[in-house]
Amino acid sequence: MTALAARTDALREHFRRTLIWMAASAPLWIVGAATGSGPRLWWWAAAALIDLTGTWLAHPLPGRTLHSRELAFDAEHMLERLRLFFIILLGETVLTTGRAMTDAPVDLPMSAYT
Repeated sequence: MTALAARTDALREHFRRTLIWMAASAPLWIVGAATGSGPRLWWWAAAALIDLTGTWLAHPLPGRTLHSRELAFDAEHMLERLRLFFIILLGETVLTTGRAMTDAPVDLPMSAYT
């Protein structure tokens, strides 16, 4: 969707290139999920290598150039997303702590300790 509806031509091109690289690694992720635990890590390692290489090299494609300085960085949007991830992290921490407390045995010494 972002490859078609991004605000600028540079962003649309960026998302198209990213989509092509993801399409190259997606079959490896799927094959890894469908295989046994032994070869799974090798398939997933190959997929992760493709994803990381694409990110490190800015998703190059033959005949297409795109410089990162052409892409606008929306700092406010990214900050808001990080805040939302932080809220999720805090919520997960509270839920995990609560679950651990409910699974713990309840007796007098433990209650006095806490």
